Amino acid sequence: GAALAALVLAQAGLAIAQVRRENPFEALSLFDESIRLGAPERTIALDRALAFDLLGNFERAQRDYTLAASYASNDELTLRRAISLSLAGRRDEADAALIPMLQKENPEAWRARALMLAARGDHKEAGKIAMGFLPESEARRMDGFFRNMPRLTAAQQAAAMHFGHFPVGSNIGEDSN
Repeated sequence: GAALAALVLAQAGLAIAQVRRENPFEALSLFDESIRLGAPERTIALDRALAFDLLGNFERAQRDYTLAASYASNDELTLRRAISLSLAGRRDEADAALIPMLQKENPEAWRARALMLAARGDHKEAGKIAMGFLPESEARRMDGFFRNMPRLTAAQQAAAMHFGHFPVGSNIGEDSN
């Protein structure tokens, strides 16, 4: 009863914390355990999708984003899903997903758009977008990150886009275990 429900919530909470700590392997194990204990998949789908993104498994992430969208839709889901679609090479779908948020001048959507373009190799357009939502000095500092985005692994691009964490130096283009 109540004790099991509390355990399920705690397990899901630990999984979500591991995603936020960018530890997708541990997170997925904890998500599996929370489902085994009775958590409805739709309630953990949004965060589990992010764990799959961090592993570069965008096809699997999309299944969870679709499941999450069947439960509830919000800006966070829209952004994560658009980033995942872009990383999966589904550019047109990714761009279309962001349009409503871009039209509302949502700064997180513009940030995602800039990073998506940079990952595709269009660092000049990414820089123009950054100039529109960041102070000029910060936008200029982003140029190096934008230029390096295409060199990152899929998992590194996911971490950069979702969390703003960019690898440095010799770690660029090399996934850690």
